[in-house]
Amino acid sequence: METLESNWSPRLKLIVGLLSLAFIIYLIATFSAILPSIILAVIVAYILSPFVDMLCEKAKFPKWAAIIVVYLLAILVIFTLAMLFYRPLALQAVLLYEDIQSFFAGAEDLFAYQITIAGQTIDGSTIFERVTGVLQDISQPFVGHTIDFAVEIISSLVELSFIVIISIYLVIDSKDINIWMEELVPSKYRSDFIYLREKIAKIWAAFFRGQLLLSLISATIFTGVGFIIGIPFALPMGVLAGLMEFAPHIGPGIWAIIAGIIALASGSTWINMPNWIFALVIFGLQVVYIQFDYNYLIPRIIGKRVQLSPLIIILGIMAGASMAGVLGVLLASPIIASGRILFLYIYFNIFEETPGTKETTVDLPPPDPRWWHLKKYSRKRSKKQQERKA
Repeated sequence: METLESNWSPRLKLIVGLLSLAFIIYLIATFSAILPSIILAVIVAYILSPFVDMLCEKAKFPKWAAIIVVYLLAILVIFTLAMLFYRPLALQAVLLYEDIQSFFAGAEDLFAYQITIAGQTIDGSTIFERVTGVLQDISQPFVGHTIDFAVEIISSLVELSFIVIISIYLVIDSKDINIWMEELVPSKYRSDFIYLREKIAKIWAAFFRGQLLLSLISATIFTGVGFIIGIPFALPMGVLAGLMEFAPHIGPGIWAIIAGIIALASGSTWINMPNWIFALVIFGLQVVYIQFDYNYLIPRIIGKRVQLSPLIIILGIMAGASMAGVLGVLLASPIIASGRILFLYIYFNIFEETPGTKETTVDLPPPDPRWWHLKKYSRKRSKKQQERKA
């Protein structure tokens, strides 16, 4: 077998590398319109591939039969949920939007005043317009891009078919794609590539699959509590609470503001209490749920693989929303966490230092209803592990 022997100069390597990078950027910019569909196809394949593997390994299904069964079940579940919840959800969502608009219309009348202090006139309506304008500018990346994206996806059967077909091929060829990517990496860097791929895969598996379960639990809890205490539009508010789980730290605050506005405008649907007291009750329940969420649900469902400060997550969500809309919000945290791993790898190789041995993942303790003892348990566990190593 003939082999190629060449020894490129450092200058030629730099030129070829920069040209290749420019070509990749050009391809991304040219085909940016289909990137959301490709990303969704990857996400669908990532979610469904474990079920396909499970049927192949445990039930001894052929791969093609396992794919057909899993995708048909997924379509059946989505279709059933749409038939059950689409009509009441759409109706309540429209009423919710009208109610919020009525609240802002009433609030605008409250700010229609002028006050003169030390010769300076303060116009309340002008302040209200500026505040609402700022709120619209902030919410536009979240709401505007999200609505446009959802309308495009729902209205285009061709695009949906494209997503399904691409995801099926990704599931079929997942092992071959991994082998191809490994062979593409130079042999002396292949072990580093496999290490980074496994670390990043753990982050995405922990975040995304766990995040879906966490959102489902959150939506169920908020919908149930909403019907119990009489929150108006309990079903869309519960769905909104589930979606807000994809925006850590900032999502619960957005939900609390919206729920507080609805409570002040409409009050409870059946409990006789002043609207402002009902709003305080909702805020109190939200605080309790946040404690339960961060101290019990998240450590056990997602774990500690996405260890990022709240400020970084919030800034990442805002940046992701402005650049990619709803996908930017959903994927901000795992992308930042993956980028941190790559940054540390590059940093330690540039400065020729050995990376620290501290893992970004830790073993989770067994489920304990006494979630307030979780930190104490973790300290004891880490202390015992250190004593064993010593």
